Amino acid sequence: MKQKKIKIDDFFSVKNNKVQSKELKEIEFKESFQSPKYKDKKILKWISSFANAQGGLIIYGVNNNAEITGLKDDRFQKVDSKDFTEELSNFFMPEIVFDLFGETINGHELGFLYIYESENKPVVAIKDCDTFSEGDIFYRYSGQSTKIKYAELKTIIDKRTEKLNNNWINLLKNIATVGVENIGILNVLNGEITGNEKKLFIDKNLIPQLKFINEGNFVEREGAPTLTLIGHVESIDFDENRIIKVVETKISVLTQNDIFLTFFNQEIDKESAKQYIKQIIFDSSVYLPFYFYITKAELDILEFLKIIDEHKGTRKTEILKRIEVEQKDIHKFLNGNMNTETESAKKITDFYNQILLKSEISMENLEDLNLRYILQAITHLKENEINLAYICELLQKIYNKYYERNNISKSFIKKAICHIDLLLFGKPLLLKVKMKN
Repeated sequence: MKQKKIKIDDFFSVKNNKVQSKELKEIEFKESFQSPKYKDKKILKWISSFANAQGGLIIYGVNNNAEITGLKDDRFQKVDSKDFTEELSNFFMPEIVFDLFGETINGHELGFLYIYESENKPVVAIKDCDTFSEGDIFYRYSGQSTKIKYAELKTIIDKRTEKLNNNWINLLKNIATVGVENIGILNVLNGEITGNEKKLFIDKNLIPQLKFINEGNFVEREGAPTLTLIGHVESIDFDENRIIKVVETKISVLTQNDIFLTFFNQEIDKESAKQYIKQIIFDSSVYLPFYFYITKAELDILEFLKIIDEHKGTRKTEILKRIEVEQKDIHKFLNGNMNTETESAKKITDFYNQILLKSEISMENLEDLNLRYILQAITHLKENEINLAYICELLQKIYNKYYERNNISKSFIKKAICHIDLLLFGKPLLLKVKMKN
């Protein structure tokens, strides 16, 4: 469980063993803890409502009268945040970010679940549950979590539109400053530059923001593709500003797309694998097949973590968390249940058996549910059941056809890929780390 020292005074004060809520700081009380994975599905609605509002705090060990009673057992202390993560990703998209931590107050052990305000609102239910339905959007209103009303939904949509418009305005301002005749457009998917001159110019104000991760390589911002400059870079004077000119025009661009496609092909040399690792540690997603690249670069986990430190990789915390969880649970990405008589279980089992037989699975016009069942079936594969050539071909077909369908598809596809990567490439690396420790 992640530990966090919060500022209690920011959320509430305690008087006569009672919690006194602070204005504008949303909190919810629960006297005891029940896992959302097995019993407490209602909590998922609360969590999503906080994420769609300004965030909030759920306190375990406090009754409905705001009296501190303390936790009566150790279920909260033993909970793995994986249970929350899995349940939330099973029922809601986009991803909800949270922290679980404990605190002693007035001699009582309390549990805290803090939900961060989502950066990609609205958070939407992606399938039915006992307490909500697919498509539901919940919002936190003054002490209650309920379906969002028109005014708040409109505000969320308006803010998203405003953010997009501001990005365009800032881009156009930069173009006006540099001069349209000096502007070239870099296509990060294929590395081509279009413009009056086949040169890449970088304004001096952007230079301090660039993160040079190795000689001839840089990433411009968190989550951006790695740009590998083929040739050399020099400074020149242009309109009295100091800028950078890429003398040679060939630019190789590593993207998330490259990371997945190279994994599917399973062919990469040692030095190239190291370059891919440098992109992975800055990427916007932590759900990438990094164990494959560590293996191909002939590194171990500790050397991989050293690279993250040396280049100040922005995904260090998330990658460390993944490694720690996956050391304990090699089947972390297992999704769905094949051991019930539900229609969902039957569908997953059917696709699972087809995959074991290396059957040709049609990719034409797959509905969302069938796509998820296939990907869930993949996460049920055991190490000795994986035919790597077949499964990579299947994953590539799914990726090519359905990855851009929606954020839900992206999440399921990434986790199926990570499951294969973890079993075949991560397990040997993680076992070595255990032996060293």
